[in-house]
Amino acid sequence: MKKLFIIIFILSACGGGEISEETVEVPTTVKATTTSTTTSTLITTTTSILTEVMPTVKITCEPVASDEEGLMTFKFEVTTGTNELVVINIVSWFDSSRTDDLFISDGLPSPGSSNVFGYTVDTSFSQYEIEIVVMDSKDNFADDYCLWPVPEPIDLLPDIPDNPGDSKNCGDFVDYAEAKAWFDTYYEYYGDVAKLDSDDDLEPCESLPGGP
Repeated sequence: MKKLFIIIFILSACGGGEISEETVEVPTTVKATTTSTTTSTLITTTTSILTEVMPTVKITCEPVASDEEGLMTFKFEVTTGTNELVVINIVSWFDSSRTDDLFISDGLPSPGSSNVFGYTVDTSFSQYEIEIVVMDSKDNFADDYCLWPVPEPIDLLPDIPDNPGDSKNCGDFVDYAEAKAWFDTYYEYYGDVAKLDSDDDLEPCESLPGGP
């Protein structure tokens, strides 16, 4: 950008004066300063995480008498989780034979609530095996199992006596029969621990009364 300056020279002389005008161009530079302003906008995103709740089922493995003679009812409680419940499936075996496969789709509890149901069976069988499976709209499922009456546990291991060690001599027994009974009790587990059978013929203390 240029500005124009006019310089006027005034000359003085005797008897008069002359004025001379001269135009001079003087270049000037003006720097333009640009200010840039950046505005940052902070965006906060809130993510809500929902925990999905699974359905549950719990059978009371102890039937109650039904109003009708010859029948009894197993009670079970179904609780719906986050999603709609679709079906209840009851599979049962009576005396080890599969007898029932029942599907319930009506009267199911709404999400977040529970209902108690009853499964009525004949009392003429000796063993009842029941499995209940519930499933919701997202294919989440839960199950519970009942075996009634609970069978008595079978003791598969015999009672093993403690090792008596070398604690007996033949003189401690009244006769051969008593020595033989003691010997047979421990020999199966510990061998001839008291060294009563000197000739290894499985006949301890043969010199006692009644010996072979």
